[in-house]
Formats: sequence, structure tokens, C-alpha cells
Amino acid sequence: MQVTKPETVRPDADLCTDPGQWALYLHESAGAQETGRLNARDVVPPAPGEDTARWDYEGAYPYEDGAVVSTDGHTAEPRHWLVDPGTLSLRGRIVYSLPVTGGALPAGPGLWAALAEDRTAVHLRSLTDAS
Repeated sequence: MQVTKPETVRPDADLCTDPGQWALYLHESAGAQETGRLNARDVVPPAPGEDTARWDYEGAYPYEDGAVVSTDGHTAEPRHWLVDPGTLSLRGRIVYSLPVTGGALPAGPGLWAALAEDRTAVHLRSLTDAS
């Protein structure tokens, strides 16, 4: 995963995950040096029927101090999370009024997109309409 971000947010760094999707990493662009890590197993409980949570490859960076990333995209109920990219800390789970599927998708400053559960609609989201 490489999360699209506003240029005002650490233009010299990228938020990504590994092939096993075990952790989110903050990498300095120059030299690709890892400067931070957020292990899914340390901050996110596993989905029902799973032994551990894994970050998904999709994500959005709608806020200077917040990235929307997801876990469990391969399950019937993916979960979206707000992560502070500066500290690589989990700020909380995002809960929607309607079921979604897949990861959060970039949609512009202050917004991200989420697919409806039946994949027939794309819903634009912001922190004002999610809890």
C-alpha cells in the first residue's frame, strides 16, 4: 500500500505496508529509510474467525494529521481506522451508517471514498459523517 497524501503532509515520506500486511511503515523518501512502524497485531483486534488483523493495501490521506486505512478487506466486514501519520498511532475505528466493502480510497482533501457493500455505489466520507 502506498497512501496518496496532500503535499503539505511530509512530502519527503510515504506510508506503506509490507507484503504480509503485518505493519504500516513510514519511510523517508530519500533512501527509503523506515522511520516508524505500526504493527496491526498491537493495536487492532482480529476480525471474527481470523487469528490476526492485517492492514489492507488501499488507503487514503484526507487530512494532514490523519490517514484512513483498513484491515480485513478480504473478510465480509472490512474495518476502517484513522491513523496519525506523524506519530503512527491509531486514533480510532471509523464506523459507518451503511455497510462498506474493501479499503478506503482517496477522494480529495478532507474526503475519502468507500464502496457500498453490494459495490453498486461509491460513498464520499469525511469525519463529520463517520464516527
